[in-house]
Formats: sequence, C-alpha cells, structure tokens
Amino acid sequence: MTEKTKRLIKEGTAEAIKTLYDTIWVYSYETEIQKLSELYEKAKKEQWNASQDIDWSQQVDIEKLTFSSQLPQLLFQGLWEKLDDKKRLELSISNMSWILSQILHGEQGALLVASHLVACAPVYDEKLVASTQVIDEARHVEVFHKYLTTKLEKEFPISPHLRDLMKTILSESRWYFKFVGMQILVEGLAMGIFGTLDKFGEEPLGVQIVRYVMKDEARHVAFGVISLKEHIDDLPEKEKKELCDFAYEGCVALKNRITDMSQVWEDVGLPIRETQEIVENSPIFQEFLLLMFSRVVPNLKKLGLLPDYMRPHYEKLGILKFENFEDNV
Repeated sequence: MTEKTKRLIKEGTAEAIKTLYDTIWVYSYETEIQKLSELYEKAKKEQWNASQDIDWSQQVDIEKLTFSSQLPQLLFQGLWEKLDDKKRLELSISNMSWILSQILHGEQGALLVASHLVACAPVYDEKLVASTQVIDEARHVEVFHKYLTTKLEKEFPISPHLRDLMKTILSESRWYFKFVGMQILVEGLAMGIFGTLDKFGEEPLGVQIVRYVMKDEARHVAFGVISLKEHIDDLPEKEKKELCDFAYEGCVALKNRITDMSQVWEDVGLPIRETQEIVENSPIFQEFLLLMFSRVVPNLKKLGLLPDYMRPHYEKLGILKFENFEDNV
C-alpha cells in the first residue's frame, strides 16, 4: 500500500476492504447465453457521454421547486406544517442531496462490484456484459457527483447502512452472492428510486439524468436475472439457503438505509429522534419507502430466492405485496 493510499485512509476519504475471489479465465469464446449476447449488443448501442449528452447549462432553481411541489409536504406530512419557509427550503435541499449522495456512493460500490464480476463470472457472455457495466457505473458516479457539487452544492457521506451492505457484497468470495447483492438488491432498489424520481420529478436537468441512468440500470438488473437463472438451480441446498438468507438481510439493510434519515435531520438542525419518529409514522412516507422494493421482490421470487420459510420475514418488512409486480425483466 502506497503512502498516499495510507494517508487517504487515515484521513477518512478512502477505505481498504479485503476481497477474495477466484478469477475465472475462460478459453471458450462462443456465446453460451444468447440473451446475454443480445444484452451486450444493446449495452454497446446505448452508451452515452455524461459530459456531452447532458445539458449542464440548465439552471436548477431549488427554491422555486420547493414551494411549488406537493411532494415534500406529502412525504414529510406531520413535520412540514411545523416548519417556516426557511426550514422547508433547507429540508428540501438536504433531503434531495442526501438521496442523490447515497445513490452516488452506491454507484461507486456498483463500479467496484462490476469490476469483480468481470473477473469472477464463469461464462464468457457474462464477462462481456459486466465489462459494459463497469463503464456504465463510472459514468453514473461522474454524473451524480457533478450534479451534487455544481447544482445542489451539497454532498453527504455514505450512510452506515449502505456502507456495511456494500462492504459485505465486496468482500463476499462467491460471485453469485455478489450478483444477488448488487444486480438484484442494490440495482433493483435503485430502479425503484429512479422510477419515483422520474414520475414525480419537476427539475428538468435531474429528470434528464435519471432517465439516462434508468436505461443502464434496467440492463444491469436484467443481467443479474438472466445470469443467475443459469446457475442458482445447480447450487447445493445448503448454499442456496445461505443465498436466500443473504438476500433477506440485504433487504433489511436497504430498508434501514432509506428509512434512517438522521444525517438530514442533523444537517437541517432538527431533533433527530423526534423528527425520525414523525416521518416514520407518516403513512405516505411508508408507502413511498416500500414502493422502492417493487423491482426487487419480483426478481427474488423469479430466481427462487423467496421460499415459503422466508415469506413471513418479507411480510413483516411490508414488501411481500410486490412479489407479482410486473418488472419486465
């Protein structure tokens, strides 16, 4: 480890994560999974340039959006009416910055995991698609960092829940655990978040970015589903059970990651515990939160990772109702 790396770790701007996995070098270059070959072709056609294809000249008027949008007062029902206009503006900016900051950190995590998948995926077609995901994720890191720093001018550190989940995925030695953790859970949740931002977004530049990224993320989720279908049924029963447990624990971590907004409350200067309770008791906020899993649960079911013994746990999380959601993958 270089002295510069050591310094970055000591300063808290970087972290070293121990990883261990087999690198699979394949010598057959024939297509084995036709759907992945088609996905690879699609990925090549859909590449875009974040610095050229996004209209960065657009101005972002957060104040105007805050007081014209109905979404913040719906999401923060029970809290919004207690705040004056200054606090409402602060809350809106912090909330959106926090959401996009966690997406930014998740995208870098996805970049690292995708680079692992190129090495450890056992099929030639999987390596090709994973290679396109690496550049996709690099582009996502670029575009969200630029939006946060040049338009919202606020960025949050990674939440502890997301950091712990990403470290678990990165340090996992089994490639199919990485696939489930990243392609099905993290990317699936991202699709739910992006779908909500696209539907309710009123800021043109942000919506433009989200729509570009959603096309990439849809391919990543499809990549995970197609690849895992080829392998999960061949797993020993014990390992498949471990994978089911891993998927559930990942869902718990993701729910905690989008529920715990203490970083926002602290930034705005609101009492953390009291404010968190107000928001958690908001039925509308809870519905929005659960909707984020609408792309995750159907794919877990499709892959056989939602066995009968796990169903009560997902029911308790409140996300089992999405098991038959049409995800188009």
